[in-house]
Amino acid sequence: MVLHGFMRQLLSAGAGLSDDDLIALYAGASTNPSLVRLNMAATIDGSATGDDNRAGSINTPPDNRVFQLLRAWADVIVAGSGTVRAEHYDAAVTDPRWTKVRAGRPDHPALAVLSASGQVPPEVGTNKGGEVLAVRSSADRPFSEVVDELREKGYQRILFEGGPTIAGETLAQGVIDELCLTWTPMLVGGDGPRIAHGPAMDRPLTLLSMLEEDGTFIGRWQVD
Repeated sequence: MVLHGFMRQLLSAGAGLSDDDLIALYAGASTNPSLVRLNMAATIDGSATGDDNRAGSINTPPDNRVFQLLRAWADVIVAGSGTVRAEHYDAAVTDPRWTKVRAGRPDHPALAVLSASGQVPPEVGTNKGGEVLAVRSSADRPFSEVVDELREKGYQRILFEGGPTIAGETLAQGVIDELCLTWTPMLVGGDGPRIAHGPAMDRPLTLLSMLEEDGTFIGRWQVD
């Protein structure tokens, strides 16, 4: 006999989550000291960008709240040079509301830019915030080597932020432990990219948490 789960209504009129509740959920829930996470956002119709080809244009305040918490959790944020340019990245600065998450660590996470040239784009501001470094990336270099390189530099909690090509490759290659995905309550149509672009894969996920605020759904899955 096949046993099935049961359907539940996730929306609730109960009390909202405090900052400490979110810290416990995202920074205290895992016993893995070397967790690798991928954080992405998508519209309800599946686009990872708005009509301006930027992910920032589909973000919402609830998404940004968790986005900043995940950055505070991380030792290093990893993004491709194309994403860094398109989204106008600078050195990471910890949101003051999440300062306590970084107790015993540097005030700000580092930013690792994946680059075929091995160079940080010159437009990235480095005057304030965490360290900024370039990590060599190429089609023939597996992302497990990138993760190993970052860990050799002392970065254990690793947060990938895309774009979709890097998201697709890291998921397909099995280096991601948790996928953090936000659905924002908007439709953009067009031909925007999905959150994971590249090789086909068949990776089951286990739901760890699902939050909702003002129509924004914020999920977290273990990648099995």
